[in-house]
Amino acid sequence: MFGKKKKAEQPRISIWDSAGCILYDGLLTGMTVPYDTICDLSLQFYNDPDPCEIHQNAVLSRVFLEIQEMLKPGVETGSDDLGSLLFYFSYYPDMRRVLLYFG
Repeated sequence: MFGKKKKAEQPRISIWDSAGCILYDGLLTGMTVPYDTICDLSLQFYNDPDPCEIHQNAVLSRVFLEIQEMLKPGVETGSDDLGSLLFYFSYYPDMRRVLLYFG
């Protein structure tokens, strides 16, 4: 009745470059989003060009949520198919494919 709760699996992401080398493979929330990208998004989302830590975290939460909602788990997506999400991957300029998965 009061057994251990099963932990929800965290979303993970793999990012590959054009040569097929892995640029990042880990928790979605561990993915690097450059500070200038966070500032650009903070201006867009909150009209705040110099975000405090709270707005920075809100921007990152929104980025990770949008990635998770837009990518189909277990299906590789090419950079040409990312549309507006491509901006979120600006830290990985040679990124060509991504894979969202749980594990």
